[in-house]
Amino acid sequence: NIVFRNNVSYNDNNGIRVKGGNNTVFENLFLHNNVGVYLCCGSAGNVVYGNTFIGNSENAKDDKPTNLWSYDGMGNYWDDYTGADNDGDGVGDTSYQISGYGNREDSFPLMKPRWIA
Repeated sequence: NIVFRNNVSYNDNNGIRVKGGNNTVFENLFLHNNVGVYLCCGSAGNVVYGNTFIGNSENAKDDKPTNLWSYDGMGNYWDDYTGADNDGDGVGDTSYQISGYGNREDSFPLMKPRWIA
């Protein structure tokens, strides 16, 4: 499945909750949700990149160790990312940590929103 170019906003629980595997979530806006994206349960091998996370209580949560939060050098934009971009390439110099039991991170956090619905 592909979740592409959606505006997922103002949900009291999760913006989206992915239970399955091998899904791609990219170029979506997650705005003012309790949790923007939650990869849980049977999720495995999912790829989440090029998304914009703004104003969520918790931007993302991942309970599985095989999901990826970047692809081909592109991560996601996180409004609470505090890292720097010292080389000016538009990608943060340090990883963004994803909460949850999966111990995942976005290795290429974007410094500016990529796409806003």
